[in-house]
Amino acid sequence: EKGFKVTNFHYHKCGWTEKEAERVFKWMRHTPDFWTTLEPLPQISKVRKLESKTNLFFVTARFSTDGIPTNYQSEQWLRERLGLQEPYALVTNDKGDEATNLSLDYFIDDRPEYCLDVLTRVLHRILNSTFKVRSPLCNGVVHIHLKYIH
Repeated sequence: EKGFKVTNFHYHKCGWTEKEAERVFKWMRHTPDFWTTLEPLPQISKVRKLESKTNLFFVTARFSTDGIPTNYQSEQWLRERLGLQEPYALVTNDKGDEATNLSLDYFIDDRPEYCLDVLTRVLHRILNSTFKVRSPLCNGVVHIHLKYIH
């Protein structure tokens, strides 16, 4: 049987079939407190430095799993895996709306499309106008080009 490692929620990029992805996501949903079991990414340790400078809100689109509510799982993970003192996790399917409503100083996400959504909404508020955002990916870094449209 094929081993599975969740490295990307666009399952086709992991070489999974739709049926394999369904099986993996079903397993995730039925694993009690699944979100507390994940290992942190190496570069996430930089987030600890921000906690002393600002309030941290973690806006996530994580789906529900068996066990405690997803936001509590996420907050527990942030305390136990990152050593954060007072993390606050907000679960939503519209990260862009929530992030702009919170007037965040920073928005960090592992999915560039969420970062672009937040950027677009924030700039729209600032400029109160229409503009386009283009995002070619290069070595995992998002390069953003803005074009102001009169």
